[in-house]
Parts: sequence; structure tokens; C-alpha cells
Amino acid sequence: MNSYWIDQERGIGTGWVHIITDITSQRRSELERGRLIRVIEQVGEAVVTFDRHGRVQFCNPAFEQLTGIRSWEAVGHSLHRLGFGPVDRAVRRDILRQLVRGKGWCGRYLARRRDGSTYPQQATISPVRDAQGQLQNVVVVCRDVTEQLRYEAIAEAVNVTENASHIFSAIRHEMGNPINSIKTALTVLRQTKPLSSEAVTTYVERCLSEIGRVEYLLRALRSFSLYETPELKAQPLLPFLERFCALVKEGLSAQGVDFQPRLASDLGWINFDARALHQALMNLISNAVDALSPVPTPQITLMARRYRRLIVIEVHDNGPGIEPKHRDHIFKPFYTTKPQGTGLGLVIARKLLSRMRGTVELQSPPAGGCVAIVTLEALPEDDR
Repeated sequence: MNSYWIDQERGIGTGWVHIITDITSQRRSELERGRLIRVIEQVGEAVVTFDRHGRVQFCNPAFEQLTGIRSWEAVGHSLHRLGFGPVDRAVRRDILRQLVRGKGWCGRYLARRRDGSTYPQQATISPVRDAQGQLQNVVVVCRDVTEQLRYEAIAEAVNVTENASHIFSAIRHEMGNPINSIKTALTVLRQTKPLSSEAVTTYVERCLSEIGRVEYLLRALRSFSLYETPELKAQPLLPFLERFCALVKEGLSAQGVDFQPRLASDLGWINFDARALHQALMNLISNAVDALSPVPTPQITLMARRYRRLIVIEVHDNGPGIEPKHRDHIFKPFYTTKPQGTGLGLVIARKLLSRMRGTVELQSPPAGGCVAIVTLEALPEDDR
């Protein structure tokens, strides 16, 4: 309620005017705003908002604790002058470029505290627009990930140690058998005299066969590190898949396998190394072919479609599928159920795809068979 005293010309008051306004909605908004501010003030992650000119409007206590910058020092000042944000100028330019495009940014970078020390920071930066679509504010939510990275490094070290132990054990087993066989054959040739030419030929052929097994294993190990650093390039995916399918179809037809490609036309562009992606998909196709040996009418279908920002490639086969006891081991190095397999095909495929920010998993649908599902990130039109 607002009250106003009414004066006449000679200064003699004649009465009051009272204006009463219903402020229920305003009060409700103030309560909601206060509740939101209390929530932001109590969250563990640092939250800071600034206007389109880069001046700080609000920061919570977690921000003060993370950076050493007090709220009263920050508000009204630019983030750049406060020394907040990534140390690397290239990262700052990338963030600004995304905000100018009206997009958010999420990632890790090296940040600097007020005392000059640096630390790894995980940040999510989001633009806030008004009803007309004009940029009004930017919200930054960030946290110190030093401990998280330390735990990740420990977990990775443990994982590497376990995998290395498994790999060395498998290599010792895979190479030990043919070497022992060669040693036995040569011992017989040296100690047994005389031998017929047929016996000598038999032992020599046996040695050559075992050497071939060792060479096959060494070629597989070479493929494991062939594309350690892939050369990523932004390029359309559909032409690549069309060429790949045409090449694969001819080879599979010769083996009696019916190959059916089903490629959507809106796959768009991705960052990938054509050689590495070819190798990864070929490994999945080869794995499917090996599973089809007991099937009278073998069939493989390669499907590619786009789902929002992801491109999904699926390799279906009508084989027996994956037995439950093997599902947790199929991506372990040298784990194989094939008599002549090395157990590296799926491992290599996963490694190559991970270098291109992709994933791969194997599933056994209820209808039977097996499907290898590959996901890759599609590029926005602005990044092509």
C-alpha cells in the first residue's frame, strides 16, 4: 500500500489517497528467486554469472573458495581482469567463438588461482537468452578435478597393469606353442639319422607351418598399434561407407555370404581417419563372418543412420550370437573362442574407434544373431 497526503494551495491538507496493489505474484517470484539463490549458494560446484560484456553479476561461495576471489571483489569486474578461466589463450578463444555462435561449451582446461598456482578445471559454460533470443547472461559452472584425475590415473594404471599381464601371458602362450613345436621337429632332424626324404619334408613343413602361426600373431600385434595416432579429417561419411560396402560385398559374395547395406542419406560429416575406420569396420565384418560358419544361409547387414548428434553404424549377422559366459571377455586382448583366432580383432576395432571419439559394443538380440553397434559424433554444419 502507498499513501499520499493531498495539499491545497494554502498548505491545508484535505486528506489521504491510498493505492493498494495485489503483489501476490511478485512476492511468489521473490520467494522463488530467493530459494534458487540459496540453492546455488549451497551447491558444491562454483557458479558464476556475467553479462554479455563479461562483467561478473553473481558468484557463489564455492566460487570464492575455488578461486580465492571474494564476491565483493568480483561483482562488476570482468572475468579476464580477475584472472579467472583457462590459462591457454586458444581455449579462451574457442569458448568465445562458441558463445558468439550461441552455443555452450563443456570441457577441461588448466586454470590459475589467485595465488598463481594452476589446477585442472572442469567447466560447463552456457549462454542465457531473453524471450527475443538476445544474449543476456552467461552461466559458468566449474569445479577442481585434481582429485578426480588422480583417481582416474590410478585406475588407468591398475587397468594397464592388469591388461599388460594378460597380454604378456597370452603372447607367451601363443608364441610358446609353435616355438616348442619347431624346437621338437628340429631336434628330431638333428638326432635321428638317417631320415627318409619324406620324413625330412614332413618335419620341414611342420616347422614352416608353425613359423606361419608366429608371423600371423606378429601381424595382428602390428595392426594393434598401426593407427596409434590417426589423422582425423572432417569429411562426409556416406561416400566412405558406400565405397566400403561395395568393396566388402564383392569379397563376401565369394564366400557365399549375403551382404545387404542400408545407408541413410543424412549421415552428414564426422572427424575420422578413413584408413582407421576402414580397419575397424573390416574387423567387425570379419568377426561376423567367422560366426557364420555353422549357418546354412549366412547373411550380414550393415545399417547406418543418424540420431541427433550421433551417427550409429550397426553390423548385423544371423549367426548363433554371443554366449552369456563370453560377454564380459569379448574385448579382452587375446580372448577368443575361434581355433585360429588371435583375440585382437575386437580390441583393435575398439581402440581405433576410441581414437575417433567413437564407441563399439556387441549385443545379442532376442531374435538371434549378433549386432555390433558403432557410434560416432556428427559435426555441426559450422565446423565443416
